[in-house]
Amino acid sequence: MDAVEYLRAFYKMCDSNKYCSSCEAIGVCQNDCQKAEQMVEIVEKWAKEHLKKEHLKKTRMDKFLEVFPNADVHDGFCDICPKYVEPSYKVNCNETQSCTDCAREYWTEEIE
Repeated sequence: MDAVEYLRAFYKMCDSNKYCSSCEAIGVCQNDCQKAEQMVEIVEKWAKEHLKKEHLKKTRMDKFLEVFPNADVHDGFCDICPKYVEPSYKVNCNETQSCTDCAREYWTEEIE
C-alpha cells in the first residue's frame, strides 16, 4: 500500500466510525510517530477487510495535487477552503461543521 492508498483508506476507516472510541486505532492515530508502523498495520488490515482496490478512486485532492503539487497539505488533505476553488460549492460555514471537517469532506471526496 503506497502513501496515497494509505491516506485514502485511513480517511475511509475514520469516516466509517461514528465515534473515535469505537475505532481500533484509538490511541494510535493521535500524532504518535513512534506508533506509525502499528497505525499502518491497522489501516492495511481494515482496508483488506472493508475495501476493494477499485474502491480507492481518485479524490479531488489527488487531481488538484497533480496540477499544484506544492499546495499546502495539512492532516492529510489540502488546507484550502473549498469556496476559494469552487465558488458554487455549498460550504457549511456554520457551527455544525468546522472548517477542518468541511475541507476534509470536500478534498477527500471521490471523483470520476
